[in-house]
Amino acid sequence: MQGRNFLCVGIALYVSSHFLLQQSFNGGSPLDNNNADFWSWSTLDVPITKTVGQPSKEDEASSTSLVDTTRQHPHAGARFPNGSYGYIADVTMVRQQMLKSLEQNSNQEHTIDVMSYLPLNSEELETVCNSEPREPSLERKAGWRLLRRMKVNETTLPSINLPPGSKLLCAIYTYEKKHKAVKAIGETWGWRCDGFFAASTTTVTDPTEPGLGAIDLPHKGKEEYENMWQKVRSIWAYAYDNYIEDFDYFYLAGDDTHVIVENLRAYLESLGPRAKSEPLYLGHWIPDISGQTGDYFCGGGAGYLLNKKALRMLVKDIFPRCRPKLQTHAEDRTIGECFRKFGILGNRSVDAFGSQLFHGSDPHFISHYKGDKGYYQQVYDFWGKHFGHKTGLAYHLLRGPMKMKRHHAIIYKSCPQGTLLGDLM
Repeated sequence: MQGRNFLCVGIALYVSSHFLLQQSFNGGSPLDNNNADFWSWSTLDVPITKTVGQPSKEDEASSTSLVDTTRQHPHAGARFPNGSYGYIADVTMVRQQMLKSLEQNSNQEHTIDVMSYLPLNSEELETVCNSEPREPSLERKAGWRLLRRMKVNETTLPSINLPPGSKLLCAIYTYEKKHKAVKAIGETWGWRCDGFFAASTTTVTDPTEPGLGAIDLPHKGKEEYENMWQKVRSIWAYAYDNYIEDFDYFYLAGDDTHVIVENLRAYLESLGPRAKSEPLYLGHWIPDISGQTGDYFCGGGAGYLLNKKALRMLVKDIFPRCRPKLQTHAEDRTIGECFRKFGILGNRSVDAFGSQLFHGSDPHFISHYKGDKGYYQQVYDFWGKHFGHKTGLAYHLLRGPMKMKRHHAIIYKSCPQGTLLGDLM
């Protein structure tokens, strides 16, 4: 196969009233097809001999269309609630539901600020808005300090349409028992993307059920942590097969990651034309500490983002050839390794001060940890004093719906006056 060279983008961004931009470009290395241990060739679209079931009338009504389901993983597609293949999710469903809720809760006497909007029931309101600052089970002391300094770019709010060709699809990976976390993500940052879905083990289309936006997306092998690579292959293939023409950027994270979508949008707008003309793979740039390559990859904890060119290359060119049968939890390291074989490097996504924008841990941890042992020593040694900063875009390990909503409420100042947090903010 002909060798290829691509450049990848390194961006610097300062999130305040305006954004400053720096760019540095790294040259990619030619594709090497001589590594027999790395490459494993397979056919992409071999028909399977399984006859799939027919969707119910209710299922047909909830789908935009049906697709050919006689394809093997990772292109088998998603399933309807009744288990039959062919489900194509309306990825605007969560966004539209939240905008409808915002409109219903606004009136002439009480107008809700779209930036700070966060639906909370009475129990959630008590935990999220009336818990003491620095609560050990929530943001803790160092997290409270950092979260209060966070800035949200108000030029890209959910109610403002982006220019044509600048749409963002966000996805998370999860499973049915975590659908309360999916609901929390949908109500905090998921709806702020142009499209959102959660790759799960059950499809949810009822707005009254937890997990709206979840789809049953099978993959090769077992549904387990040690098989994350196969799950992610199916997620990216599903995004490519159904939404490649509808969006320009595609972001993937876990169900314990929080994203400041407005800042991510502003960041993407700051990248310039090369962000669309060349393959883009960006996120939490960290060293590969496995000792296998000595290179870098975008860590999965904070999520990573592809543009349309990178997604097309990943699914059409890379997946059929790179580790198609591998089962491993290290999907982020594997996808970075595969991209490098095509000359695509992880991007050093930093602000104007050199601080990283995608964080692999929660605000408290990255604000105070000394990085003196284990995995984080090597990550901390790599980033040094730039390990955490107020211009971050994404944070990891916010486990539990209340922790997710609490962090979001502090950043977006979502708690009403008369509550402890609302009066402090």
